[in-house]
Amino acid sequence: MLPYVQDSGFDQKFKMKDIVSPDKDGKLYCVQPGADQYFTPRLFYHKDIFEEHNIELPKTFDELISACETLKDKGIVPMSIVGKDGWTPNLHMLQTMIMAEDPQVALDLVNNETDFSNPVVKNALDRIQKLVQVGAFAPGVTNIDYGPAMEMYTSGEAAMLAMFTWELGNLLESSPDTDFIPWPTVDESVDPNGAIQYWGAPLSGYLASANTENPEVAAEFAMFCATQDALYYNIEQKAPTMLDTGVEIEGVSELMQRNLDQFDAAPVKVPSLWSAIFNARTSAEISTLNSMLLTGDYSSDDYIETINPIWAENFD
Repeated sequence: MLPYVQDSGFDQKFKMKDIVSPDKDGKLYCVQPGADQYFTPRLFYHKDIFEEHNIELPKTFDELISACETLKDKGIVPMSIVGKDGWTPNLHMLQTMIMAEDPQVALDLVNNETDFSNPVVKNALDRIQKLVQVGAFAPGVTNIDYGPAMEMYTSGEAAMLAMFTWELGNLLESSPDTDFIPWPTVDESVDPNGAIQYWGAPLSGYLASANTENPEVAAEFAMFCATQDALYYNIEQKAPTMLDTGVEIEGVSELMQRNLDQFDAAPVKVPSLWSAIFNARTSAEISTLNSMLLTGDYSSDDYIETINPIWAENFD
């Protein structure tokens, strides 16, 4: 599709050029509206709960641990996550914990320039296990699915929620006291706003068959579909897309605008490993290992020993 996308100027309408950049073989297989790329993992929290108990918002991981311990002592679930099948660690928490120490390591994983034996990755696994061990998550977290995890937060049973911003609008409706903070870093030398993780794989969207007798028409129709998709998000959902449709989005909440501003300003943007990098086998194994990690009894060394041989074949 690359020559049709370039000749039409469609590729120039994207704010993030990676979405319409060719694959390593020089070809472009699909086009998309860029609707997912603004979705990023945030640490949402109830302002009322933190104010009532006079808890400082954590800036570092150690401060996050301290806040979790305080909340647990007060009978409040510190952080709600989707634990079933290791969902939250799978989709963002492992990567979040890597980026909290060194965003470059997350980029190196994306580019197959390191593996899970990297010390920063091991530290990230240990940090997730530390959260489990201090009781940051609800009892039986490995059985908590998406809906119950959301309900735990919106009902006020949990003080914080680790979730992507695709839930931001719903959270403001159900819990108006909701706010978010950048994910706490390992120490204050790491800028929490300096790097951001985004959802959505570059090689996804509307495809045209390589065997079509009318490649130009197929490409035009794919670009039309992507544009209509973007218009739906811009107009109906009041959500931005990486594809610029010319629609000015109005009525954006203060919290959403802050999220978008911080996203745009972050100099380093790293795609989610889960959506952009893992093949099917790696995804399945990661799910199993992250579920085991959430028990608090599975070591990072065992995790790394199991996943590295599979990771070695991931990009093949």
